[in-house]
Amino acid sequence: GHIVLPGLDSGMPDDDWGGLTGGKDETAICHPQYQLAQLLDAIGISHDAIPPWPASVRDGPDTGVKPRLDLLREVFRPASQTGEWQKIPDRGVISRKGLSGMALLDCYDHREEAEVIALAMREALETPGRTAALVTADRVLARMVSGELSRWGVLVDDSAGTSLADTGAAQFLRLILDAWMEGFSPRPLLALLQHPLAASGMAKPDFRQKVRQIDRLLLRGPRPEGGLDGLLEKAKALDGDLARFVRMHVIDPLRPLTELEDHETIGLAPIGLARCADALGKSAENLAALPDNPLAAWQGQSGMRVARFLQHLATGGDAAGVEVTLAEMPAAITVLMRGETIYPDRIDHPRLAIMGMVEARMHTADLMIMGGMNEGTSPPHAPGDPWMSNAMRVEFGLPPAHWRVGPAAHDAYMVMAMPDVLITRSARLDGAPTEMSRWLRRLDAVLDVARLDRPDAARYQRIARTMNAATGPVCPAPCPEPVLDQATRPRRFSATELDTLQKDPYAIYARKVLGLKALDPLDQPPSAADRGSFIHDALKVFTQRFPDGPMPENALRQLLADGRDELEKLPRNPWVEKFWWPQFEAIARWFVAMEKSREDGIIERHAEIRGEMELPGLTAPYTLTARADRIDVLPGGYARIIDYKTGLVPGRSAVNGGRALQLIVEAVLAQGGHFNGIDDALNIAALEYWKLTGKDREPGKPEDRTPDEAMLADAGDGLTRLLHQFDQDTEPYPPEPFASEANPYSDYRHLARVGEWRLNEGEGEE
Repeated sequence: GHIVLPGLDSGMPDDDWGGLTGGKDETAICHPQYQLAQLLDAIGISHDAIPPWPASVRDGPDTGVKPRLDLLREVFRPASQTGEWQKIPDRGVISRKGLSGMALLDCYDHREEAEVIALAMREALETPGRTAALVTADRVLARMVSGELSRWGVLVDDSAGTSLADTGAAQFLRLILDAWMEGFSPRPLLALLQHPLAASGMAKPDFRQKVRQIDRLLLRGPRPEGGLDGLLEKAKALDGDLARFVRMHVIDPLRPLTELEDHETIGLAPIGLARCADALGKSAENLAALPDNPLAAWQGQSGMRVARFLQHLATGGDAAGVEVTLAEMPAAITVLMRGETIYPDRIDHPRLAIMGMVEARMHTADLMIMGGMNEGTSPPHAPGDPWMSNAMRVEFGLPPAHWRVGPAAHDAYMVMAMPDVLITRSARLDGAPTEMSRWLRRLDAVLDVARLDRPDAARYQRIARTMNAATGPVCPAPCPEPVLDQATRPRRFSATELDTLQKDPYAIYARKVLGLKALDPLDQPPSAADRGSFIHDALKVFTQRFPDGPMPENALRQLLADGRDELEKLPRNPWVEKFWWPQFEAIARWFVAMEKSREDGIIERHAEIRGEMELPGLTAPYTLTARADRIDVLPGGYARIIDYKTGLVPGRSAVNGGRALQLIVEAVLAQGGHFNGIDDALNIAALEYWKLTGKDREPGKPEDRTPDEAMLADAGDGLTRLLHQFDQDTEPYPPEPFASEANPYSDYRHLARVGEWRLNEGEGEE
């Protein structure tokens, strides 16, 4: 028999070789020849006594191999010997011949790296019989290159395989576990129901249609309480047919898992892994079933492997005595699946290959591409050891934690020694800068000392960028300016919609003409708008209790009780109680004190009072509506109109300039006697915003915004002029005509493509 030592550097100087076996150099373990040196030292054979394999290329002076090996010996010197690099010019051991056939390429990101590698591999196919192979420890990059090659119809699988945990069937299991562990909250539940495997015994198009209804009707807005039971109750209140779907095709398929243990004990009681795996498998099988195939979950190579994995756990988990809590189960199953690898079952491409570092040891090609050359990938980071330091490991006779750098260096050495090699890396990964592999840094340092230029392959980048470039000039979309006929122009506006009509007519068009309304977020947490509604509702209920006369002695206690009732109507959330309630208590104390200081001059108090009036249009009348937070009727036929603000308060200039119309519209309605419940027309004594923050130093503050009498007298005519502007046949509804007044939180900015056309106008957004 024979012992074959791949990549043995038999021409390495004796002094350098001796440094690998003497045990004095702690950095020698990272050298590519270290493991081979230890083996030969144990056998007792000198490295230069090992004959080359008969079929291999000898290190002859004309083969081009020796210059490359001379270069790599310097690149991979142990760290303790890098001072020898300064002698390279004098020794003359490095020449340009060592770079012949080698090219290096720094790409911007993962995508560009995958594109240039795929281009190089595709180019190899242009030469009859030429082969190419990608060697990388980055499996994500390997999958991306495989995908890029498919654009030319070239199918190449990653021979290093795929972790079982990364397959579609395994991810389906993980989604089931995630949804269950989070109490079937909206986000993980929707992700599960939208998975391609989910069908629950129905035809997939029918199932998808029902899932879209669940998304739109049940999962948007605040989270339904009670998990799946709460979801079912919400469905019953909306649609009986949808409720039946939720019970039969969502709750029932998951019952083996939900009945495993009461959620109140999750994380407390250990349970057999076999029982967990059995319940998980049954739930997955139920949820993925098709009308004609109840075992659809286990179809294909990955499905069969996942089924076998769960079967082994279900039959052998208890025998192994493995117990986990339910909270630990997702992580435990994922870790176990990570330990299994699926290899492609289709025939390999005859001339192209994608391999891991281990597979590449037994493979060669005309063009070798080494990708993903960044720290953490090549070489990999040393695993953390919470129990033993490197010194302790050596004392116990164990190798240091970074011992794997040596074998990884040997793999890189083997590829870099190939006659034709392309080495690539990404400068950024997921938007964050990466660190160049130490071996490439060493190569750059050696070339710098030897005064040699770095060989690059930038042409691949130029070709890739040309392929992805637009074929013609890119013209930003113009600003949309819809013009409506009289029959479709909106004729009914609330006070707040008039503000929008001025600042963003397109938003009025999108909502009132196109009928578009933004969906509530999934699993919507309590928002600033909810806080404002809670405070408004509490003050409304309290004010309606005491429509006239002085406040009673127990006014503060009553307001706090009304506030507590309104708070209970909100979805349960710990920080609502922790933060909002103390703020409301401060607001309540300030509010009652303010009421008592003003109560002598108030005849009637009206809360959340609605009003409506008509204004003449050019072709048809307009209807204005408003809902005033508070109107106090004062002696002499006067009124004080108050608007509660829990957020930003419009300034006086905005009100006087007609850019904040809510109080002005309410004043016009009050002057005309158009509020329900107030019979008489009223003069305006004051227009006020009450800023309600709940802060300790100033929980509330009245801010007067009463304009002068001339403006109040002209307010109705001003509103008419605004409406007449949009009553003309040629008047468009453009988005954000005044950039300074734009609402950055508008629901319709993306629809109007504001960022695109405004950039074209030279007003790019931050």
